[in-house]
Amino acid sequence: MLDDKKATGHEQWRKVEIGRLYKVTLSKHIAPFGQDIIKSMAAQAGVSKKVFYKACGKR
Repeated sequence: MLDDKKATGHEQWRKVEIGRLYKVTLSKHIAPFGQDIIKSMAAQAGVSKKVFYKACGKR
């Protein structure tokens, strides 16, 4: 499960799965993000874009 860690204008999403840490740090100041950036962030998180969107509260 993705866990939202917030700190000073950035969100840090972390997940540990089978002993591996996945982490994505976002800057809300540059949102909205392009599809290529979203795809990259999802890959860094070890999930699909669909799962990434759901964790971020998007449908």
